Amino acid sequence: AKYGPILTGRASERGLMALPGASEEPFAFQAPAVLLERLKAVRKHRRDLAASSPDEQHALRIQCKKLRYTAEFLADLYPDGLAAIIRPMVAMQDALGDVHDADVYTERIIRYHARRRAVGDDPFAVEARDALLAFLRRRREDALAEAAATWRTFAKDKAPRKAAKAIS
Repeated sequence: AKYGPILTGRASERGLMALPGASEEPFAFQAPAVLLERLKAVRKHRRDLAASSPDEQHALRIQCKKLRYTAEFLADLYPDGLAAIIRPMVAMQDALGDVHDADVYTERIIRYHARRRAVGDDPFAVEARDALLAFLRRRREDALAEAAATWRTFAKDKAPRKAAKAIS
C-alpha cells in the first residue's frame, strides 16, 4: 500500500520507472521481469557451496541480497506471493555473511600474528592465535553447512519460481 501508487503509476502520470528511458511502463509492469532476472542470477550459482571458492560464495551472497531486497520492495504489491523467495534469501544472506566474516577475521588474525612475530615470539600469543583460528574454522564450517542446506532446499524448491511467475 505504501509503494503501490508509485509503482503502479497512480501517484503520478507515469509512476516509477525501472531505469530512466528503459520503458514507458510503470515499474509494477516491469516488476515480474526484474524479479525473475534476480532469481535467475541467484540460481545460476553452482549448487555445491563447499566446492565454491570464497569469492564465489561471497558473490552468491550479494546476489541473494539483491533478490531479497527486490522481493521485499515488491512485497507490498504481492502480499502473499514472495515469502517463498524472501525467507530463504534471508537465511542464505545470514549464513554466507557468517562464512565471509570468518574468512575475513581469519585473514586478519594471520596477518596480525605475522607482524607481531617480527617483534618477538610469545608462546601465549601462538596459543591464542591457534584457538581463535580453530574457532573461526568451526564457525565457518557450521555456517557453510547451514547455507548449503538452505541452498539445496531453495534450488530444488519450485515455490520461488512459481511465486515469481505468479506475479506476472
